[in-house]
Amino acid sequence: KELRIVSGGLRMPVATFAGWLGIDDAHVHAVQIWFDSDHRVNRFDRESPLTGGGGMRKIVPALPPNRPAFVGDGMTHAEAGQAADCFICFTGVVARPAVMERAHVVVAGPSAADLLPALCTPDELAKLARDPRHGKLVTPPLVP
Repeated sequence: KELRIVSGGLRMPVATFAGWLGIDDAHVHAVQIWFDSDHRVNRFDRESPLTGGGGMRKIVPALPPNRPAFVGDGMTHAEAGQAADCFICFTGVVARPAVMERAHVVVAGPSAADLLPALCTPDELAKLARDPRHGKLVTPPLVP
């Protein structure tokens, strides 16, 4: 799967988290900031569509054409999700009824791993279940 992050957050921490997840830096879309010589935030990218309302809605359609699913929990995610084949509302942090109503799929659970059944094929889930590094993420184990 090709994963991308589209966030209105600051690029530095978002990119750090993406790296921890194994997501390529080029696949991170967030707001760039710059520091002065005293290491204080000096400025941010005012041209980024992600600094204003509807920014995600501008980014998602510009991504490569194979974007079958978009995951989020806020109204800006629901709006941007309309440019994807499927908008998945993840309620693991907060459940917003208005966002849930716009979703094609609602996934509840405390972990992002709860998204796997909505994002993976049965074969992909079975492969994850057989892998000792990832098998515990797929519950119940789906070993054919």
